[in-house]
Amino acid sequence: MSNAVHNKYIHNLRGNKDVFLADIKHSTEFKEIEQRHLKNVFMGIYSLLGRVDGNDDSARKVHDCAAEVSDTFNIKTETAMQLLLTPEAPALYRMKYIPRVYCEGDEVVLRLHYKTTRKDLDAIWKLVKELQGDIGGTSGKKSIKPELAYCIHRQRVLKNRKMSEIYADYSHGRLEGYEGNIPTLSENDFRKYYQKIVKGL
Repeated sequence: MSNAVHNKYIHNLRGNKDVFLADIKHSTEFKEIEQRHLKNVFMGIYSLLGRVDGNDDSARKVHDCAAEVSDTFNIKTETAMQLLLTPEAPALYRMKYIPRVYCEGDEVVLRLHYKTTRKDLDAIWKLVKELQGDIGGTSGKKSIKPELAYCIHRQRVLKNRKMSEIYADYSHGRLEGYEGNIPTLSENDFRKYYQKIVKGL
């Protein structure tokens, strides 16, 4: 990365430490050490994982490189490793503090940098809502009478009734336990709605 590009984006970093480390990574000395150790090492998978696993030749070269960076710049080996695993891209300066969002079971997990701000959260909140919708917890669409699914399920499971029989009661306003508005679903939509609500329970 050129000095001009580096200087253009470095203001997006927050705090002296981050700027200091970015300057180390951009330095001639750092690049020389990196070139000496990692010339033929593919760093993509390590950068993606955020760590270096294994004891193969490539992993050893990365660890040796981190040790030399640590000694040269008098920084912790862990910090040197993080510099090696950090992609050299201007977008990184801006993205460093953006929360990571992913699904874990039936939960949406947010991992925050300690310098993450409310503005950073607002920038990714749409993604959070989409993941919630995918899981089924909260979505933009309003649920169609969730109590109806229970009444249908109760009739199917506890009373062993057919869907056609349950729909007949629903369409005539006499489905046991359901006190909702006048029925509006077709039998096909009625079946789809039931399957969608109870799927996976």
